[in-house]
Amino acid sequence: MAKRTMGKYFLLDMAVAMLMFGGLFAALGLFLLSDGDDADNVSAVIHAARASVAAFPDVKPTADVFNILLIPGHDVDDGGACYKDYCERDLTAEVAAKIAIALGNDSRFKVTVARDGQEWNPILRDYFANEKQAIIDWKTEHQQESKALMDVGKIKYVPDMAFHSEATPEMSVKLYGMNKWADENGIDLVINLHFNDSMRPKSYVPGGYKGFTIFIPESQMKNHAVSKAAASSVFKELKSVEAPELDNLLEDQSLIALGASGTLEAASMLVEYAYIYEKKLESEATREQALEEFAQMTAAGIVNYANETF
Repeated sequence: MAKRTMGKYFLLDMAVAMLMFGGLFAALGLFLLSDGDDADNVSAVIHAARASVAAFPDVKPTADVFNILLIPGHDVDDGGACYKDYCERDLTAEVAAKIAIALGNDSRFKVTVARDGQEWNPILRDYFANEKQAIIDWKTEHQQESKALMDVGKIKYVPDMAFHSEATPEMSVKLYGMNKWADENGIDLVINLHFNDSMRPKSYVPGGYKGFTIFIPESQMKNHAVSKAAASSVFKELKSVEAPELDNLLEDQSLIALGASGTLEAASMLVEYAYIYEKKLESEATREQALEEFAQMTAAGIVNYANETF
């Protein structure tokens, strides 16, 4: 499994505050006094704090900032594919952190990361807890509206392009909650990060598939066009480091992450970076390089998309 850093969000919040009021050296001093953080973790968190003082934004976004929500797939300690001694939920948290760092030197971007390998972003954690019933009611309302439109033929049902596991009730609240929060907070782009898996009779034996896939909202969904433009840009960049499983984007109508039942205005995509058992992910050395490449190419795709549209 990927190594976890204890208390990262606490340290990041402290670093952000110190960067605002005491500068980089004060923030660095905080990490030198902390226990258990190696140099790479210190550097990563310092860069994340330095990149955007509002990594966990408390204020409404302004029109001159491109707001991005990165969502590492699955929950902190549950869900997702695993192979040998590592799991998807940890890899996606690492990639999200690397994307945030890669975008950090461009003042046009404000990046919110939904969780790390240890805990949910406190803003979203509190939102899930305080707004749980409101999220459920909002989800139900949208589902009823969508069904009514299907019943009268204004929306056509389109079968999924791939098998998707069903979200638990708790995770469903979080997924719909992030869609609701994203629209309430002016998020421009939502990226859900995942790694793929296939049916394997023996969990320690690799499967026969490889390559990356990007899912986008189905063509009838209100955020389809902007999502397709953003995802096409990321797809083009990722092809330079990982061959796609299919040479096209996959449209999906039922994935909550993409705005199922009309629950998301923002551009959205779900990226399956590779199959969890691919050779490059097996050893720590090649895995680190692969995750870095995935993050850099995702960031490059975002930048290219923003250059054309923002």
